[in-house]
Amino acid sequence: MLESPGSVPQETRSPDCHGTPNSSIPDEPLIHPLARREQDVLKDSTVDGRGFLSPLDPRAISHLSVTAAGLPRAIKALSTLLYALEQRGHVVSRENDGDTEYRLNAPHPKLIALIHGEKISFRLVESVRLKPGTATKSFIRRRTSPKFDYRSSTLTLYLQSVEFYNVSRKRSDHRHQRIEDCIEDIVSEFTRTAAAIKQAREDLERAHQEVEKRRLREAEERKQEKTLSAAS
Repeated sequence: MLESPGSVPQETRSPDCHGTPNSSIPDEPLIHPLARREQDVLKDSTVDGRGFLSPLDPRAISHLSVTAAGLPRAIKALSTLLYALEQRGHVVSRENDGDTEYRLNAPHPKLIALIHGEKISFRLVESVRLKPGTATKSFIRRRTSPKFDYRSSTLTLYLQSVEFYNVSRKRSDHRHQRIEDCIEDIVSEFTRTAAAIKQAREDLERAHQEVEKRRLREAEERKQEKTLSAAS
């Protein structure tokens, strides 16, 4: 069975992306309230054919796509990231989550980081490889029932602009380094994404201005043609 990554002792954690110990991971980590909310959403859940959890309540929304074995690590990584963002003066929230009334076409709540005035949604996704000979289960069971043997598990963080869907980033585990050991670099990735959003907005405004200039120029040309036609 895949051991929970959260069980790795503090002294054996990998250095961060710059080769220094990651000071953002406390000795006794407290779960961030938003990470706790994600954990609560998946407490009562079902399991698909590869062990991935889904909230039993169809109205519940989770921003974690993980297996039961990978859930503790994902919660810990998410909590560390949320605290790191707040420590650097950024605001994190779960948007569109205040209305308890279920509406089919209502926007789903999103985990949002407000970075220099730009809203960036983010989520964690686990990908797994089953050990040879492990049969996938084609039926749904409660998370406490099925057992799965995994060869490997990879966690990926996806970032996406709320305003411009084409502005997105992702960071994944490397062979010898996990994303929670690169928190400083990942926070910088949020900053770079915010800069890309600002650039996308400037490009869009510039394109709109060019369209408007062309429209006015063509209107003026038509007006002059009418004037010349009337004079002749």
